[in-house]
Amino acid sequence: MRLTTDNYYSHETDWQYMSVSLFKDFEKCEARTLAKLKEDWQPVSSPVPLLVGNYVHSYFE
Repeated sequence: MRLTTDNYYSHETDWQYMSVSLFKDFEKCEARTLAKLKEDWQPVSSPVPLLVGNYVHSYFE
C-alpha cells in the first residue's frame, strides 16, 4: 500500500503504517488500541464539553 493524502486517515492505512498518534495510543494501553484497530471497541465521547467550550468562546468574541 502506498501512502497518499487520500488514504492517510483511512483505517486500512493504520494496519500498514504506524502514525505518531497510534504509537502514543499503544504506549498508553496496548489492548485498547488493538481493540480499536480490530474495530471490536470504539471509545465513547460526549459532545457536551465541546458545545460548552464553543458557547464560551462565542460569548467572548
